[in-house]
Amino acid sequence: MLPSELHRENRASANRAYDILVTVDGHRDLPPSEEAQLAAELSELRRRLQTQPVIEQSKGLLMGYYGIDADTAFALLKQWSQSSNTKLRDISSILVNAATSQTAVPAGQNSILHHTIQRLQRNCKSDRISRSQPA
Repeated sequence: MLPSELHRENRASANRAYDILVTVDGHRDLPPSEEAQLAAELSELRRRLQTQPVIEQSKGLLMGYYGIDADTAFALLKQWSQSSNTKLRDISSILVNAATSQTAVPAGQNSILHHTIQRLQRNCKSDRISRSQPA
């Protein structure tokens, strides 16, 4: 999914969350099963909207680190996520936490962000190698 598609999806999610709130507020006599479904959907939409900033921040980090555009940064995050079987929001949090770590890095040594990116790249490469080898 491209960043522009993700933005449209998040906008649609926000609109859907509003529609759910209006529906629930206007129809207090909803069947319990429908009310539970709407509550679960609203919870998921809220979670998505909360994780969007960290994903955007991690894209920005990768754009600055590699000198790439937003679509490529998102594709890289997605590749790392799929390769490691880790949620994209968790990969994004790892990168943002590494970039904002308070740990001092001695002059001449690579940053924590650099090490984190290198580790993600190695994990992705080793996963591709293991997938391509016959069982």
